[in-house]
Amino acid sequence: MQAIARVADLRKLTLHGNPIEENRHYRNYILYSCHDIQQLDFSRVTKQQLANVASWAQTFRKKLKMREEQKEALA
Repeated sequence: MQAIARVADLRKLTLHGNPIEENRHYRNYILYSCHDIQQLDFSRVTKQQLANVASWAQTFRKKLKMREEQKEALA
């Protein structure tokens, strides 16, 4: 998922049928990481989903921060 977050200006992404779907929070992480995404898995991203992701990110911000720091360390 971290590699996807590095893609600049990603607008549409389909992960349907990929093992990443097994990750419980993959949709939230993608929406959190890819700010410009408009469509995910054949569905338009709604304002409500973005609001939910914002709440999710606050709840899991420590975990996300650690991932971002790891990503930066690898770059």
